[in-house]
Amino acid sequence: MNISQAIQLKDLARAQYQSELAISKKLADEKEIVPFRSFGGDVLWQASLSRCRNQLEYELTRLKSKKSDAMARLGIAFGRYDAASEALESASVGAERTKLAKVASDMMSASLLSKFLD
Repeated sequence: MNISQAIQLKDLARAQYQSELAISKKLADEKEIVPFRSFGGDVLWQASLSRCRNQLEYELTRLKSKKSDAMARLGIAFGRYDAASEALESASVGAERTKLAKVASDMMSASLLSKFLD
């Protein structure tokens, strides 16, 4: 490489630098974020946002699934409780009926017996 070629390369590099600098200044004047774009930061930022969004969506889906399972178990448990309550109530009503029937039977026997004895 001779001196004239080195000077041409230097001039070419300077012209390219000045061109890119002018574009950067123009973009900065338009209030765009130039430093991030110059290093691909906006792409990295969007990738980071996408990863965070995917992570949050995964966590939300997992929690909704756990909630759904818990609600199903709660429904089954409430059904069991309701059935046991009704069974206990009907058993106590049945026991009351049996007790009343026995008392009534005893009263009828006593009244019949008293009529018979009189």
